[in-house]
Amino acid sequence: MDARVFVKATATVVVLALLAAAAWWGYRAVKRSELQTAALELVQESTSRLHEALGLITAGSEIRTRLEQNYDAVQEGVRKIQALDESLDPALVRACEAYLTDVDAFLRRQIDSHKARDALRADIGELAAHIRAAGDRSGDWIKRALELKSRMEKDFFDYRFAAGGLDKSFGALLETRKGFDPLGVRASVVGEPLLGEAQQHMQAATARLAAEVEAARKLPVPR
Repeated sequence: MDARVFVKATATVVVLALLAAAAWWGYRAVKRSELQTAALELVQESTSRLHEALGLITAGSEIRTRLEQNYDAVQEGVRKIQALDESLDPALVRACEAYLTDVDAFLRRQIDSHKARDALRADIGELAAHIRAAGDRSGDWIKRALELKSRMEKDFFDYRFAAGGLDKSFGALLETRKGFDPLGVRASVVGEPLLGEAQQHMQAATARLAAEVEAARKLPVPR
């Protein structure tokens, strides 16, 4: 083969290889940008739902359906994050997945704590009504009163367990939101002041409910 032909052929191969590499890196850059946009949109959506949930931290049972809708939506967001091509931006995908997972856990624990709270309040009300409706305080009346007190104690334990889990979720979110700091991206995560304020409301509500239980314990039930 003529040397000039060989050199020309070699140069052509090199140029084609460079063009292919450039096209591949360009494709990767576009896909990475698309992934970042999709991931950060999921973070923003989950934060929006979390903001609503924090505003309902001590709301009544009428908002349960809304909390469950937000929980279902965030669960879907977690599945979408997990389906992304992590290789395009591993650090960002991991940070987003950790954040959405903690938002998901928070909403689940909030629902659990609301269910336990509502059951406990029903126990307290039923016990108080039973005491007020006492007639001759027969053996059956006393037996029922003791049953109601026992159920209240069990549900109070369940509530404290659920509320304790929710309290831990506040701390988890305070840490997880920091995972975006070294990434140089603008992620719409929940603010620390909002978390702190909602946590204080939750703790105050728990203290009030504990006081109600203590008062119910003192209701006169002869043995």
